[in-house]
Amino acid sequence: MKTGRPATMALNGMVSTPHYLASQAGWRVLREGGNAVDAAIAANAVLNVVMPDNCALGGDAFFMIWDPKKKQVTGLNGSGVTPAGTSIDAVRAAGHETMPDRGAWTVTVPGTVEAWSRALEAYGTRELDYLLVDALRYASEGFPVTPHLHDSITASSALLKQNEAASRQFLPGGKVPAAGSILKQPALAASFREIIRGGPRAFYEGKVGGQILKSLHAAGSPMTAEDLAGQRSDWVTPITTDYRGYKVFEMPPNTQGVTALQLLNIASGWDPAGLPDGSAEQIHHFVEAKKQAFLDRDHYIGDPRMVDVPVDWLISAERADEMRA
Repeated sequence: MKTGRPATMALNGMVSTPHYLASQAGWRVLREGGNAVDAAIAANAVLNVVMPDNCALGGDAFFMIWDPKKKQVTGLNGSGVTPAGTSIDAVRAAGHETMPDRGAWTVTVPGTVEAWSRALEAYGTRELDYLLVDALRYASEGFPVTPHLHDSITASSALLKQNEAASRQFLPGGKVPAAGSILKQPALAASFREIIRGGPRAFYEGKVGGQILKSLHAAGSPMTAEDLAGQRSDWVTPITTDYRGYKVFEMPPNTQGVTALQLLNIASGWDPAGLPDGSAEQIHHFVEAKKQAFLDRDHYIGDPRMVDVPVDWLISAERADEMRA
């Protein structure tokens, strides 16, 4: 499918993110001699500031990195685990008959900051404090609210009003920040300063970690200091498929990488000439393929430490043939 966007080319390096300030941060690092992992972390940190509707320090981070020495792609799974005190009985005792989709019981241990540290330790060339400079600046001094962020806050305003801290930050004066206005995030800036001063463990075991636990406990979460301190990312082997001569890499479960590869496997059996770009036939094929892949996702994908995920079968040509039929 053609996007209508012109091809972007460069001689020495390129950074692609959903926000120009994040791309600029990554490019600054490359220009000053950092490598791709350094640049990715700097860019990701800025995204935590300028796209708070998509990612945050309380979230997860995943890396796929080309290892030039081993000549292979390696993966880093920086997803956080559920607090050790979580169980079906505990959730029911808290008054829920099913797992809630919002609130304290849905919060897992933050994985992002620890993943940054692990990636830098293995492949980086710069210190984390250097890579967080741009993120700290935009959090403390502010950045222009994009139309996208304005619309996102508007759509979530009723939910944000239910949390005092979120409302104070993203609905100043009880209003959605206008597109083009400057949004500052002093509390987030303080968190970045703690990480810069004390390193990643300061986030998990220091002042920030204590604030996380205080807020979660007030909302009923079973998360403990031991849960935070025990967070560790996992090095994993990416899963792959062949799509029209290209080897495509994705992260294995617990991520949804299987779903992306299934979609490519299904599409590999179509004749592109028979599906004109933008046609009803093409859109219909894509929609039906996603329905099939999402059914498998919801039925099979989970934490492989807890459930058996038949990855080889899910991304096999035989499974794609069955789904395409």
